[in-house]
Amino acid sequence: MKPRQVALCLALIVAGAVTLSWWIRDRAPLAAPQASTAATEVSRSDAAPPPTRARATTGDDPLASNATLPPSDTPLPALLALLQPRADAGDSLAACRLGVELLRCDANDYAVSFHQSHSTGFVREKEAKGQLALANQVEEQQLRQLELQIQCRQLPDDVRRRGADYLVQAARAGEPEAMLRYAMGEHWGINLDDFLADSRFDVWRRDAPGMLQRALEAGDPRSVNLLMSAYLDDFSPNSGLVANDPIRGLAFQILHFRLTNRPSPTSRLGAADVAQAEALATELHQRHFGNRRLESAEQAFLPALFSAGSDGRDPGFCRR
Repeated sequence: MKPRQVALCLALIVAGAVTLSWWIRDRAPLAAPQASTAATEVSRSDAAPPPTRARATTGDDPLASNATLPPSDTPLPALLALLQPRADAGDSLAACRLGVELLRCDANDYAVSFHQSHSTGFVREKEAKGQLALANQVEEQQLRQLELQIQCRQLPDDVRRRGADYLVQAARAGEPEAMLRYAMGEHWGINLDDFLADSRFDVWRRDAPGMLQRALEAGDPRSVNLLMSAYLDDFSPNSGLVANDPIRGLAFQILHFRLTNRPSPTSRLGAADVAQAEALATELHQRHFGNRRLESAEQAFLPALFSAGSDGRDPGFCRR
């Protein structure tokens, strides 16, 4: 994918999220390329070194990497006080959560600005049509966004600018969600104007496929949907890094459907190709997921960060 195509895809992704946010609650599917005993999914010659996730010490040390994360309703200033010492001490889980929350502040600022410019007319229109529940939902969403914005503005500016650093730190330490978000390019935040000229672009382009691979190997079901996209299309920056392969794309699609308890998808491929894809899906399902099925389809997707539909709630970021 050429740089201009990548930038266009990013713009379309953001615009699409903004438009759909009025009617649906966002999800941000993610996927990653994986290796198979049958064949190599992604070349790993340029991948980053294998991650070394921080190991926890025994006991109730709050800096231990397996210490529980603060409750989802913890105010951001308090969350910062709890997580920053842990993240700075090398706790990859704390770094993941802190990085996501700091990046989410910028995304929320965008959502607040968008709604302030566009939501008044929308709400009045729905009220006039008697669609009061939808109008109330939008207004409640705005209130939550404003509450989050107030909390974000209580954080020091130098700390808010470190969201990308913490996310990358967690990704390089092998935290699955951080690897997926980094591979998606979320460390660039909502402002994508200059990401192609960013000094980190070449490093990201080199490391992203390997990050997706390792997230799959860690058994993260959210990687499957990203892998499916990576092999079937070029509609996102990370999927443009992986050469399209219809058979492997179908294999990941079949696997995604199996994990979410749905019948196998239909395909236009020939019978031999479909059989090959089904065999690969079966192998991957056993090897990486022990043939398990997900309790909820939501477990197959990452919560979206960069969307006007974000309501300021914590849907479970970086929880194992």
